[in-house]
Amino acid sequence: MNRTPGRQMRQPDATTAAQRLFACHRDTVEGYLFIAPFLCIYLVFLIYPFLKGIWISLHEWDLLAVAFNPAAKILIGLENYVDTFWASKMAWGQARAGAGMTGGSGRSSATRWCSCFSLCRW
Repeated sequence: MNRTPGRQMRQPDATTAAQRLFACHRDTVEGYLFIAPFLCIYLVFLIYPFLKGIWISLHEWDLLAVAFNPAAKILIGLENYVDTFWASKMAWGQARAGAGMTGGSGRSSATRWCSCFSLCRW
């Protein structure tokens, strides 16, 4: 061994290395801890219900039957969406009338609102 007089080899202790590592990433860790409550609330009240709604829409869902027997749902895939948008049993004329898009006068609701607001001079 080649030793020089008056010089000692010091072994780095584990706590010093851990402290240096934590000090290096302290801002990152504190940032994640600061945003963690928001992310938990965001996931529980926004993301989970959104994904659950998509999952429910892919099943044939009878609320009363599923309440008593959770296995009563049947996976039907995109059939609900196909029935909603492209089914032949959909009467678009009745849907438009029910939504108030045309009134008895044949004018659209937007036209009626515009004529109402033009009578009222603000």
